[in-house]
Amino acid sequence: MPPSTHSPTPSPAPSSLNRNGYILLTAYVLITSTLLIRISRQPYNSRLKAGQYEKVLKGTGLAALLIGFGISGRLNRRRSEVER
Repeated sequence: MPPSTHSPTPSPAPSSLNRNGYILLTAYVLITSTLLIRISRQPYNSRLKAGQYEKVLKGTGLAALLIGFGISGRLNRRRSEVER
């Protein structure tokens, strides 16, 4: 198979991905716990709080996932480049 003329984008170093992953995880835990504590202190009934808990967990989880993919650069590469 001839070498590809397409030059793949260089992937970040594994140590920087680990560092960014820990930073992302720490930020996720801090933001999520802060929002959950704020909701728990509200004087509303438990059904309304449950809906707010659900929205916070979905929102922060989705944001962390998208930021994580953005940091790793996997959204900008083709599948064949990611599997190499």
